[in-house]
Amino acid sequence: MRSGPWYVGVASLIVTRVEPSHHRAAQGFHPRRYVVKPIITPYPPGLAHDKHPAAAVDRESCIVHTAEAQIALTPDQADYSHWLKEYDAYHDRQTSKQLRSAFCRIEVIGGREALASHLEDAPLMSRKDWEDAQLNVMGRILREETADRLAERIANLS
Repeated sequence: MRSGPWYVGVASLIVTRVEPSHHRAAQGFHPRRYVVKPIITPYPPGLAHDKHPAAAVDRESCIVHTAEAQIALTPDQADYSHWLKEYDAYHDRQTSKQLRSAFCRIEVIGGREALASHLEDAPLMSRKDWEDAQLNVMGRILREETADRLAERIANLS
């Protein structure tokens, strides 16, 4: 019986540089198509320094959460106010915690990118795979052997 959350391993990324803020990171981008909708944004939607969601992915493409019970709402269940609250929470978190912005490249192992381009090819990973540590914690540092093993699984080399 499975217990606890499971994650789909879709990519192994190598950090290439870190900017001190979302605002600073956004300055290096030019308006273009970073996501399907909206078509043109001034920077990628992962940057949330602007009080207004200038580059947020459209509501119709997002799963948002209720503040009270953290229940996930699909686009047909959520309205604009849910979407805006989710963006505001992300903006407030990055502002209050002074989050930096990391730029990454996909890791290459044995000549293959550690990138699952088809979801059915991506491995499932649990807390056990992550050295029994809590999953989804920012700044998690794994032992090199563990990281290599996970990246090999994603690249379908093991």
